[in-house]
Amino acid sequence: MQCERERQQQEIYKLAYRDPLTDLPNRRFLLHRLNQLVASTGGLPQAAVLFLDFNDFKLVNDALGHAAGDKILRRAARRIQHTLRDGDLLGRQGGDEFIVVMIDNPRDAQACEEDGMRRLVVGAEALAGRIVKALEQPFAIQGHRHHLSISIGISLLPCCTTVPEWVIDQADMAMYQAKKQGHQLAFYSPGMEQQRLQRLSLESRFYHALECEEFQLHYQPIWEIDSGRLVGVEALLRWTDAVGNRISPGEFIPIAEDLRLMGSLGDWVLKTAARQLVDWRARGITLSMAVNLSVSQLQGRQAAEHIRDQVVANGTQPEWWHLELTEETLMHEPEEVEEAMNVLSDWGFHLALDDFGRGYSSLARLQSMPLDILKIDKLFVDRLDGDSAGEPIVQAILDLARHLSIHVVAEGIETIAQRDRLWALGCHWGQGFLVSGARPADEIEQMIETEQTS
Repeated sequence: MQCERERQQQEIYKLAYRDPLTDLPNRRFLLHRLNQLVASTGGLPQAAVLFLDFNDFKLVNDALGHAAGDKILRRAARRIQHTLRDGDLLGRQGGDEFIVVMIDNPRDAQACEEDGMRRLVVGAEALAGRIVKALEQPFAIQGHRHHLSISIGISLLPCCTTVPEWVIDQADMAMYQAKKQGHQLAFYSPGMEQQRLQRLSLESRFYHALECEEFQLHYQPIWEIDSGRLVGVEALLRWTDAVGNRISPGEFIPIAEDLRLMGSLGDWVLKTAARQLVDWRARGITLSMAVNLSVSQLQGRQAAEHIRDQVVANGTQPEWWHLELTEETLMHEPEEVEEAMNVLSDWGFHLALDDFGRGYSSLARLQSMPLDILKIDKLFVDRLDGDSAGEPIVQAILDLARHLSIHVVAEGIETIAQRDRLWALGCHWGQGFLVSGARPADEIEQMIETEQTS
């Protein structure tokens, strides 16, 4: 009976304090340990918390399945464990997130606090470097070798906070900052707290904007480079809140993606743009409509059917539309995306690859995709202004497009010199502030009236 009771107690302890996948300590145990350290030292220990998150691990689960993903996480945990010193503690937060608690053990008990913090920073950076190096080697599974990258956020106790519970949250914030900036490592700073509060506020306002219809579509002209005649528009999402503040798409699009609301927002864009197309066509304005699609809108045949149904239900035809996706979009669940692209192309939609030239696409995949349009990234158009080094790249893109029978739109044309050089190189369509930025629908109509009377 005594043995059975002890076994049950051990099982309860394991459920409460251990991660079932890796058998590592969980977040609850790590907090328990930090609080023990505070109590045992009679003050605050000097410790660093490293919050680790694998980049784009969802792609591994999607491509290989969750069982294979779990196997990689267990192997990664063992590699990380081998980088730790005696006394350091590795735990799993959940998903592909891990936490390391690194306790400073100064040899000189009289060392001042400033020296301790400096030593802690150096030690945390060194540990982060060992972890990154340990994970550089690919993981062999299912006959393939898979490379993973990681983002690490670091917070210090008691420098950043005097509360053990907060130090993990601060390291988490620092990790997101590292990921956002494309860095492997970031230390927590007080400014991140303000950024977090601003982000939470923006999320709340975003929900309000959806309910109160604060979003609008503006339309940027696409024009023939030689004549300046408008041939189409690109629908661009804009948000002006109730008090007149304009929020940049660079701020609210990532929020929509994180909240998994891009599908709903994308539906609204399609519906609104379709109604505008119908209105224009009824008045003899026959522009094409370009809209940007997110990964969440391109998940296989069912997603493609949803786009078609939205377009047809709102009175438009697939042939009137240019559906734009970025090179980066093609990297996420490529088989699902390509399936959706093929179906949409078969139904008559024109497909455009936006921001072309950033370096994501392989030419082999480009040849196999049902593309109608390549959009040259503004970066290369900018280089045509007095920089002959930019011409070979633009010329190569145009030659490639001609070989594949694909039209080209040059984005971000701002000067007459850029326009003239593009025309000389053989580019026929353009977009940019030289003609117009994104405008409300009525201003586009005024541009067309001016064009027709001139």
